[in-house]
This record gives sequence, structure tokens and C-alpha cells, in this order.
Amino acid sequence: DMTQMTYISTRGDEPEATFEEVLLKGLTRKGGLFVPKSNPNLRGLIKAYRGLSYQEIVYSLLRLYGCTIPEADLKRIIAEAYSPAAFSSSDVVRFTQLADKFFLCDTSSGPSLAFKDIALRLVAGLMNYVLNERNEYLNILAATSGDTGSAAAMAVDGMERMRLHVLSPKGRMSEVQRMQMYRTGAANVYNYVMHRDFDFCQAVVKEINADSDFKQEFSIGAMNSINWVRILAQVCYYVFAYTRVTTDSTTVMTVMVPSGNFGNALAAYIASKALGNKIRVVVATNENDILHKFFSTGRYAPGEVERVKSTFSPSMDIREASNLERLFFDAVGQDPEVVKRMMQQVKEEGYCHCDLKSLPVQFASYAVSEEETLMAIRKTFDWYEQFIDPHTAVAMQTGFNGLEYRKDGPVVVFETAKPAKFPDTIDKALGMRPAVPARIRALKDREDDCIQISCEKVSDAAAQVKGFIRNFSRQ
Repeated sequence: DMTQMTYISTRGDEPEATFEEVLLKGLTRKGGLFVPKSNPNLRGLIKAYRGLSYQEIVYSLLRLYGCTIPEADLKRIIAEAYSPAAFSSSDVVRFTQLADKFFLCDTSSGPSLAFKDIALRLVAGLMNYVLNERNEYLNILAATSGDTGSAAAMAVDGMERMRLHVLSPKGRMSEVQRMQMYRTGAANVYNYVMHRDFDFCQAVVKEINADSDFKQEFSIGAMNSINWVRILAQVCYYVFAYTRVTTDSTTVMTVMVPSGNFGNALAAYIASKALGNKIRVVVATNENDILHKFFSTGRYAPGEVERVKSTFSPSMDIREASNLERLFFDAVGQDPEVVKRMMQQVKEEGYCHCDLKSLPVQFASYAVSEEETLMAIRKTFDWYEQFIDPHTAVAMQTGFNGLEYRKDGPVVVFETAKPAKFPDTIDKALGMRPAVPARIRALKDREDDCIQISCEKVSDAAAQVKGFIRNFSRQ
């Protein structure tokens, strides 16, 4: 029976939970992350999936991973999340063949022009449904390095059961990213601008989540990639991609994934496991190359990085990759005690080691320099007449470096944002600016709506944000 899928914590600090509980909880009580207790096997379904639409594959995967929402309701939620109005086409995810066995997969045609829309629109719809059923309300807390904030804001706009509180780093995002976030006009969205970097924002979110009394009293939930259901929504497009760019189920597809917080690459890994290890995951980082060092050496050392560099691909300017913990959990044979020790070591000593050899899925990684990022934008335009954004460029350069993987099957570069979000960088690379979509032009005349928070200490910033959540909840 498919509804029996339950979820466990990477730190063993929480009883088994249902899909719906995991959807609303986000982090576990002691900071662990939820993972499915077992893994569905999709090998027998691939043939059938080749004939299904994106929406139908999403429906099937939600069921396999334990979602119990009644059929008609679940199909409606999926249809609303992935409407042609939101994605300007009935195809949510689209493919462009660039060369022999070399594809660009567009996951960024949603309202905020970033791949986050695909996951967040679904998560918001599912959350609103479950909250309505339970007659409950949720304060969603999210940290953003640029894209999650606006995608989440657009996804929850008008959903009366949720308030969204977004923490973003001051001066670290592109102008378009800022406008999309601070000018939504959504009554249930609150922006907190931290005068620090993304990692500070993420630390504040974790600090607030650690206050279990506050978390319970104000129903604090999560929408960023610590929420398992958000990862699952991304697993769907890797499974979909496999059904579209391969013709038989023995082929290995190699994916080039731009990565900062490791959520998108983790989704590729989960999809690969379900497909019988048929996806090779290549993690593409910018000059903030902690993940590249980890996949090359087995040493994860966020504490040894003095500061995060500001790069052309700001959404990946991240030191601590929250989602790695889910990979560690598998790598150590799902032993929560070992994971706890590793995470404690990261906290106290700034690093830990993890051997990935026991994992069935193949990983590789590259770090791409700022110069190479601009060059990849140029080459992609010159060779294929495609405009790509700087995050996709990091993955594209990684694709150029990894074309030998085509001997096993197709190589797919994942486009994670539209170039219109980063016009200055495109101008630097190509000497011309991408066309500005109407939905961005409309933001120019609006005012920013945000709360400035300039604390040196995480605990002080957390206390301030908690105060605002308290006050807004009384309104």
C-alpha cells in the first residue's frame, strides 16, 4: 500500500512522521532533516512514465512518497501549481538539444523566472490544502540567497492560511531579484533585510527553529530546501527529464547542476536512487567551491572559509550546504548517531569527513571561475544562439568539461534562472542586455516593502525577527 511511506529524521530525534506532517514541520525538533524511510523503485514505471505529462508524473511520485490527499483535490492542486498561465506554456519543463546527446533543460519559466517556482508553487498549494483541512495557520520562515524568497512570495500570495517571513542578505542579490522580493505587494509576505550574508540569514532561521516553545506557539514552518516536500518536487523534474532524453532504461543520464545549498543536486541523487542509479550527478559550483572540495576529497569544511565571495552567480554564494546532511545519512548507512557526531564536529571544528564510496550513485564536481562563467555565457550564445544566466553558465561550463560522459548517454545542463534576472552580468559577457519581461517591468514603479535588521549576533537578530512575528500574528 503506497500510503504507508513514512519519514524519519537524519538525527533520530523525531518519531516517524507522515508526508503531511513533514510538509508542515520543515526541520525536526533538534535540527535534523526528514528523509523517506524507504525508497520507491521506479524502474518498472519508466516505460509508463514516458507516455505521461509532467503533471501526471508529479501525481504518481507524490503518491509513491506517501501523500494521502484525495485524488480529485491532489490533481487540482497540481494543475493550479503548473498552470499554463504560470509557466506561459502547458510544458512546465522544456528541453533544447544543443548538440549530439547534449541538452539544456529549462526549469525556470515560472513566475519568478527561477527553478524555485516549480517546487514552491506545489509546496504552497499542498500546505494551504492541509492547513485548511486542519483549520490551522502557519508562519513560514525562509532564508534566501536570491531566488527562494521571490518564488515563495509569489507562491503564497493570496493563500490565507500562510504568512511568509523571508530573511535576505543586504546588497548580495541582483536588482531584479530584490525588486521581485521586496515589491510583491502580497499582504501575507514580510521581508527582513539582514545587513549580513546568506549564511547569517540561514543561521537566524535555524536559531528560531531551535526555540521549540516559540515554534509551537506560532506554528513555524519552512519552505526552503530543508523541507523534504520541496526536494521531492524537484525529484519530479529529474525523473521527467530521464523519460524525455533517454529511450531505454539501461542508459545513464549525466546532469550538470548549479549548486549552493545542495538541494537541487540532492533531488537529482534521490531521483537516481529511485531509477536504479541511472543518473550521474555532477555538482557545479562557482568560486565558493566548498562542495567541489567535498566531492573531490571527502572533506566538508565550511568553517575554514573566512568569508563568502560575491560572484556573478549570487544564489550560489553559500558556505553551509544544509542538504548535505541527507547525503551523509545515506553514506553512513542511515545511522543517526554518526550523523549527529558529524554535524557536531562541523559546528565545533568547522569540518567533517564523509566517504561516499558506499553510495550507489556516481558523483563528480567542478568549480567554475568568474572568467569561465562569462566565457560560458559567450560560448553558449555564439555556438547555440541561447541566452543563459550566470548560474546556468556555471553548469554549462561544467557540461563543456564533462562532454566525455556522453559515452554513457545524454548530458543535460539544468537552466536554473532566466538571464533577464541578471542583465548586468549578461551585458558584461555579451555587450547586450536581455529583453526585460513585462512582469519585471511592472515592478519598477513600486516601492520596496521591507524591515531592516542590522545585528552582529545571530541571537539578537533572531530575537528581533521573533518580535515581529509575534506582533504580526496579533494583527
